Amino acid sequence: MGDHWQVIVANLAVTALVFLSWAHAQNWLHTKSRLQGQIFLGLAMGAGALSSMLLAIPLEPGIFFDLRSPLVAVASFFGGPISAVIAAAFAITYRLIAGGTGAMPGVLSLVLVGLVGSTAFFFTKGRAPRFSDLVLLGVGVTVASILGTATLPTPIMLKMMLPVGLPLALLSGVATAAAGWIILLERGPARELDLLRAALSQAPDFHFIKDAD
Repeated sequence: MGDHWQVIVANLAVTALVFLSWAHAQNWLHTKSRLQGQIFLGLAMGAGALSSMLLAIPLEPGIFFDLRSPLVAVASFFGGPISAVIAAAFAITYRLIAGGTGAMPGVLSLVLVGLVGSTAFFFTKGRAPRFSDLVLLGVGVTVASILGTATLPTPIMLKMMLPVGLPLALLSGVATAAAGWIILLERGPARELDLLRAALSQAPDFHFIKDAD
């Protein structure tokens, strides 16, 4: 693993850039419909998953590590099944094209991550997500990653699980929770702006607001 840490840092940087870009797009998204937002979220996270997979670390022949799972998880959690299907389709298609021993376990983990995120989406529907929800989402991503590793051929699984599989699964879970928290922090100002617009549009009087600077 020592030789791979630089690639892991690069993977984290690319993934963080995707999440930060999406977080800052919240003000723009308020002008779009809910469905459009879900589609844009799925496309953005799907493109991010592809970028992460292009920086994948080859652990064994046909077995790669990247941060596609947090991107699919965040798409599922904030956008529901529509975003999940779009983002997962990007990642699954690329993983099947790449092939190798880890192709089907990789697809399985992506499907599980999408299901975990979508379940959390429906669980939190009707209320604002909390940090505890993101922690549980991160745990779900970790478990999905471990289950994917567990479906590798037994000799490879036994060789990889403790020294590689578990640490990288934990990294994916932590990255998921951190990314979700970044998006939640950016959602706060966007919600306040929406409330201000709604209040002004319903007020009987005209208002003029000017930035003194």
